[in-house]
Amino acid sequence: MRFAVFGDSIWYADSLALKAYHGYDLYCRQDYVGADYGMVDCLTGTPLPDFYTALVWNSVMGTGVLDAQVPTDNATSVRAYAHCSPAEDGGITVLMLNLNAVAVNATVSFADASPVAKEGDAQVVYVLEGSDDASAGLDGGVGLASTAAVLNGEVLA
Repeated sequence: MRFAVFGDSIWYADSLALKAYHGYDLYCRQDYVGADYGMVDCLTGTPLPDFYTALVWNSVMGTGVLDAQVPTDNATSVRAYAHCSPAEDGGITVLMLNLNAVAVNATVSFADASPVAKEGDAQVVYVLEGSDDASAGLDGGVGLASTAAVLNGEVLA
């Protein structure tokens, strides 16, 4: 059996963001519980990385979509998407995806809203990644191959 792993969640987050950017209001998954791309393991009921990707997405990405750009030499490997905060408090949520095998420095610019962060403005950072602990997942995979997701250093269960 092939588990849905964290690497699949990068594709899923990119797909969610691209659909929103192009005006889609709804995204329908083929499986909630399923063998290959389920959000929950069909044998144990354990949430898989896509479950947490959807949970974080629905918690922090509002419906207002902004035009975010990543001016970098790695523009095809680093993607940025921005939405108005779901709290409608003037906040902005930025999703950044690094498709590179190594860390990169990137800056986000906004073509349509030109938001400016001021010194002292609050920032909340959520880093969702695959677990590097082989015992945390269902099949011993780590990183992109892990079935366990880590949010800000804490394994999600």
